Amino acid sequence: MLKKENKAIYLFFVALVFTYIGSTLQSGIFNNFAVEKLKILPSQLGIYESLRESPGIIAVFFVSLLMFWQEQYLAGISALMMAIGYFFYGFTSKWNQLLFIGFFASLGLHIHLPLSNTIALYLSKVNHEGRMLGLVQRMSYVGQFLAMGFIIAFGKLIPYSYIFIASSIALIIASVFYFMLPKTVGIKEKPKIVLKKEYWVYYVLTFLEGCRKQIFITFAIFVLVKVYHISVQLTAILLFINSILVILISPTIGRLIDKYSEKKVLFISYFLVFFVFLGYATIHKLIFLIICYNLDNILYLGSISLTSYINKIAPKKDLRPTLSTGVAMNHMAAVVMPILGGIIWVKVGYEVVFMVGAFVVLVSLFFMKYMKDNRTRGDSNTQPSDPQSDALST
Repeated sequence: MLKKENKAIYLFFVALVFTYIGSTLQSGIFNNFAVEKLKILPSQLGIYESLRESPGIIAVFFVSLLMFWQEQYLAGISALMMAIGYFFYGFTSKWNQLLFIGFFASLGLHIHLPLSNTIALYLSKVNHEGRMLGLVQRMSYVGQFLAMGFIIAFGKLIPYSYIFIASSIALIIASVFYFMLPKTVGIKEKPKIVLKKEYWVYYVLTFLEGCRKQIFITFAIFVLVKVYHISVQLTAILLFINSILVILISPTIGRLIDKYSEKKVLFISYFLVFFVFLGYATIHKLIFLIICYNLDNILYLGSISLTSYINKIAPKKDLRPTLSTGVAMNHMAAVVMPILGGIIWVKVGYEVVFMVGAFVVLVSLFFMKYMKDNRTRGDSNTQPSDPQSDALST
């Protein structure tokens, strides 16, 4: 019989897998759906992505003001919001309809983002936070792996609308597992928004991470579809391979963070990402761009260092609202970059968009020097005992 603590971890992991099955079924076909069915232009994609990312700013208020709800309940509600939104993607025929539906689904997604990390940190043990965050990444990519396998197998056989419905069903299942998590997970607090000067490095790096990430999320696959005309099946295969790589590597990244510190892992990640962006901007061979895409997704795992870092410097009561503020900082950039990137693409070409991304990475490397290295917690956000050791073995 499973220990109560281990059972909570398994329930959480199952919820994560179904969450990412649902979100990846939607994102895995979206670019092809947008190009083939809605015929949207790069500039329209930029507007859509900016509106879709704007809930990342609004979500900080929802998550912070709903502190009286424990994390697992709010995570379940956010999964249901995504389920409703993605269901209606399948019945969208016009770009303006997409804007409203995308905003609603995205609000659920961005409420969920800080909650999954917060739950993970509550379930982890002291000095193993990086490992737990690495396992969270693994579970998310297990979900992506299964979703891409579904698209590869059935993408040519069934309409896009059916895949959006399957996405919705997966997210409903995820919400059930979130609601099943024990009441001992998470904490209840008075509603509050946390913005403290001692966290300024975290805020700045999270903002810059939003710039970098959004350039790649918005335009990397879109370049392959729009410029190189890859099919939805090839898109799925690309994400499928990427999922396998991240599933294998993510726990190792987490262990490296625990062993060598967040600062060192983040430095290596940003240093290599700079060359990925440079490659996307200067080399015009499909196979090379595919390699760059997979490398970026692997190196993006280094960003979990930021979550582990704030967990070490913020007291337990500040963790959820601080992570929510980080999501808002991240998405302030995410709202601007898609529109700016779409304009740059139209005016001078997509290559310059990725040159901008390379510059953002350089700025991130500069601000990294202000991170404090090898810092340990004064008050722990995690359990002092080791009841989860069996569940965390890999």
